[in-house]
Amino acid sequence: MFRRTRRLYRKTKRWYRRGIKAKRLYVKISLFMGTLAVFLPIITKVVNKISAFVK
Repeated sequence: MFRRTRRLYRKTKRWYRRGIKAKRLYVKISLFMGTLAVFLPIITKVVNKISAFVK
């Protein structure tokens, strides 16, 4: 019984570590998307200005 629980614990540990990695990745992606959401209107404004200038 004890041995089985130990093995289970090892497995969960590995999954937990993987979960932390996934969380970090998720945080990075969410930050990136947030910055995109902030910069997108500015970029579109600049592009519109440039296109108007070119025309």
